[in-house]
Amino acid sequence: MTDLTRRQAVAALGCLSFAVPALAQTNPPVGMRCSGGWFVTGYYTAAESEYAGTPVEIVVDGRRYAFPADFLRKVRTDGWALTRHRWFLGWNKAWRRGGAPLTARGKPLALGSVAVDRRLVPLGTHIRIPDLPPPWNDRLFLADDIGGGIAGKRLDVYCGCGADKRPETLRLTGHGHVVCLGGGTV
Repeated sequence: MTDLTRRQAVAALGCLSFAVPALAQTNPPVGMRCSGGWFVTGYYTAAESEYAGTPVEIVVDGRRYAFPADFLRKVRTDGWALTRHRWFLGWNKAWRRGGAPLTARGKPLALGSVAVDRRLVPLGTHIRIPDLPPPWNDRLFLADDIGGGIAGKRLDVYCGCGADKRPETLRLTGHGHVVCLGGGTV
């Protein structure tokens, strides 16, 4: 396993996500363009403790581990989940171990990270979704992740780690949202 940054270690131990300082602004940058008709969903990083399927043995970094089959299906679908060992299990054509769930840009997944269809929204684009429920409606998001189910005018907003974040993902989910893009990229 590679050395962890302090933030990655905190994320792994507490299954916490952290805000990226550059995203703490509440006003969108000048020059954003807005359009309606977007489908917005929320997502969270699952934890192995939420699953109890039949154990399946896999190899991660040359070591054998057994995880519930339903947990492994979730990791393959979502990309990352927290294990009982307090490290994150990832899937990207092979199993991998990490100190934090990573975005498509290779950075730790942060609260408010947004998965996008790169054909419509380039990674690094600032996003604002003013008709989300508070406090999300004032947040400046960053397009820094992708997903197999993210196509067209759909965005997936990261709400944190653990099953307790699921109600928040459902609160954000809806059709017909206004989405504002632009103001530079990071």
